Amino acid sequence: MGFFGKLFARKPALNGRGAFAMREAAEPSPSAQDKIISDTRDGLLILHWVAMSDDYIQKKERDVIIEYCRERAAAGVQDTEAMARWVRGQHPDQETIRDAVFRLVTDPEHAQFVRRSAQSLVRADGVLENREIQTIQLMYRFFAEAEAQLSRD
Repeated sequence: MGFFGKLFARKPALNGRGAFAMREAAEPSPSAQDKIISDTRDGLLILHWVAMSDDYIQKKERDVIIEYCRERAAAGVQDTEAMARWVRGQHPDQETIRDAVFRLVTDPEHAQFVRRSAQSLVRADGVLENREIQTIQLMYRFFAEAEAQLSRD
């Protein structure tokens, strides 16, 4: 933390003599929401990418993503609007998704859960477009490459 960061991280407080003294501000602890995002980041990126394959996330698709978070996180998602805002702010490209898949396959149960959630996503709005099919096929190709590399290592 630079000089200005330290300066602004300090808060005035009364010392024992009734005068103001500077004390260090406590580092904010990560919120439960931040922990959920951290624990589900790769899956969220993949699901968001699949949902955006038709250029728009329908409410039912967003609900699938939120449900993924609820099921994946032990504490559950308390603030679904904050989660939705975070998801909307993501714009992953194919390389980002490939990297996320390669990290995800180290946890086979989680990887399978993401696959099932992705399938639910493309069925959620009741319309299956070619772009969605192509995106799912690419996702499965990434999973196959990642799993093949994992088995070689």
